[in-house]
Amino acid sequence: MNAAIVIVLILPVLVVSLVITVDTVFRTLKQWFPKFESQLGVITFLYFVYLYILIALSTYLLGEIIFEYTLALFIAHYFFKKIGKILLAITPFFILLSVHTSGMLTNTSNWNILLLGLLQLVLYLIYNETPLVKKKWSFEILFLLTTYVSIYFRWNDIKNLQNELILDVRLLTLLGALIIVSVFNVYYNMREKEVRHHREVILQSKKDLLTGSYNFTALNEVIELLKNESVNVVVGMIDLDLFKTINDEHGHLVGNIVLKEFIDVLRGQLSLKIDATQFEIYRFGGEEFCLFFYDLSEKEVFTLLDDFSIRLKEQGIIVDEDVRIDLTFSAGIATNDDYEKDLLTTIERADTACYYSKEFGRNQITLYEKLDNKTRKNQHLEGNF
Repeated sequence: MNAAIVIVLILPVLVVSLVITVDTVFRTLKQWFPKFESQLGVITFLYFVYLYILIALSTYLLGEIIFEYTLALFIAHYFFKKIGKILLAITPFFILLSVHTSGMLTNTSNWNILLLGLLQLVLYLIYNETPLVKKKWSFEILFLLTTYVSIYFRWNDIKNLQNELILDVRLLTLLGALIIVSVFNVYYNMREKEVRHHREVILQSKKDLLTGSYNFTALNEVIELLKNESVNVVVGMIDLDLFKTINDEHGHLVGNIVLKEFIDVLRGQLSLKIDATQFEIYRFGGEEFCLFFYDLSEKEVFTLLDDFSIRLKEQGIIVDEDVRIDLTFSAGIATNDDYEKDLLTTIERADTACYYSKEFGRNQITLYEKLDNKTRKNQHLEGNF
């Protein structure tokens, strides 16, 4: 078979099919195996089966292995970040095992396979620790870069393919990688659109009558919807400071007005900075609210809430022409960006961080990731979660 067709059509179609299968199967696995250790074992086994299929077909048709890190990269970025990193680290060892136990033919030396695996892992870790990770097209650029690095690194081993091709094998491989990421993006965007539509249906008629925020029933249903989806959510828990004092001094009617105005101002401030589809406000109970932020980092959410806190402190809540209520809030922020963490755990962690904010001075925002393990444990116990 013509090598060009294999590189830009046959293998990309196989890879995309495997990645989509990974998404479908792994979402089911989250229901069957809630514990991380169980997920790791099952996912690792299935990953090696899929990778073996890719390696076997690639070596049979080309005499070389290409796109071998695609599955691990996509798993790490889209589905299971922590597990994906582990798979990236052990992929070169599995490649060696497959090659030497199955008699597959490849010109790449053992050391080159190991060094390339290390390089792929380092590139991903660098990418994952930079602000670029949240930028549009950043993963696509990383994927094309790692593909090119793989070809360039092993050029002496695969240049024999060039004799069969009119176009440069490196260009063809990049074209194949572009096809993989483009087709998968179409699929993934359709999945996101479907999930977003289901969220909108859930939220349409489930609002808190007093504040206009979404009610607790809506929160539970959205949590259930997203339980098996690979959606990046940052959770913010907000608790109004000394709200009982406002009720005691001004009455519950004024207290209700303060709650409504607080949410109106919060929603308005957030809408000025981010798209309305990127956040949801739920009434968690009393004067406590739960916020979901989509496709934002913890630091971005911290900045949004900090800016709002400053604005609230400066202007207060205007009840009527003669009454201005000075109001502050305490908040905690946590993320589920490893995807292994479910939303209930993420809410718990945000609530733990919020409890810390209230216990140590109020009128502040705490990132859960900044709390040390001892503080996390103590706040968790004291908060009776």
